[in-house]
Amino acid sequence: MQGTLTCEFTEFLGAAPHERTAERRGVRNGTRPRTLVTRVGRLVHAVTRDRAGCFTPTVFARYQRHEQALLCTLTECYLQGVSTRKVRHAVETLAGESVSASLVSAATKRLDATLAAWRAR
Repeated sequence: MQGTLTCEFTEFLGAAPHERTAERRGVRNGTRPRTLVTRVGRLVHAVTRDRAGCFTPTVFARYQRHEQALLCTLTECYLQGVSTRKVRHAVETLAGESVSASLVSAATKRLDATLAAWRAR
């Protein structure tokens, strides 16, 4: 994932590190640590920043802390009628990371409108 982020940032700027070109569209400005909780555990990587703050990786959203597949697991459990406490336990078993009840509630809240429309069709 780190290699993908580095290549993506180089393409975004139009120049490799320490390279001076006419096509360069910005300046590197260090890195920031980022943690992403996935199905296989916790990934910690360094996301390169540009001075203008315009770079957003395509691998994950700007404030995303949990992998989409993990959130899909939460929503699937909800659709199957599993309680919030049991969903938390299932995610802790699958990912090895604890998730808060508010994360489970937020993930399921997004489904409520869609689920209500589907039931009323």
